[in-house]
Amino acid sequence: MTKLLVLVSSLCLISSIYAEFRVRLDGSSVRSGQRPVGAQAAVMCSVAGLDINLRPGMTWMKVGGNIASTGNVVVNKLDHFHLSMIITNGTIEDSGVYTCRASYANETKHESLDIHFFEELKFASQDQPVNAVAGADVNISCLISPMKSMQPNVFWQKGYAAITK
Repeated sequence: MTKLLVLVSSLCLISSIYAEFRVRLDGSSVRSGQRPVGAQAAVMCSVAGLDINLRPGMTWMKVGGNIASTGNVVVNKLDHFHLSMIITNGTIEDSGVYTCRASYANETKHESLDIHFFEELKFASQDQPVNAVAGADVNISCLISPMKSMQPNVFWQKGYAAITK
């Protein structure tokens, strides 16, 4: 019986067969990744070291949620040993922990990855020059585009010192 061993970017000798399991985000071995909303995240899950005639079961899941809930996640089986997951046009709702699970011969192993999509702050208006008269009050406003995921904390500072009222 061949045992399936799950490791990240390392090799082990088991029953004279090398088995390797790795999860990669955009080509680098990481456990988490951040992307701005609207960006793409591509992750490859692969099992290596098993005989080419063996067929491990492989699947991607989202912890605590439905992987297909936003319609942005595409899972492709490239061959019997490689399963890709691509999140296109990522949203805040696509953020979460994704797990690749591989099973063979009544043994199941998994590897997880935390992907976080964040909203970038955007100013609602361009900088405008202000003509100030010495001794007169000046009113300056700062408008931030609405954000779905959070309410931004806006404050003013001059140099390195915060200006408070």
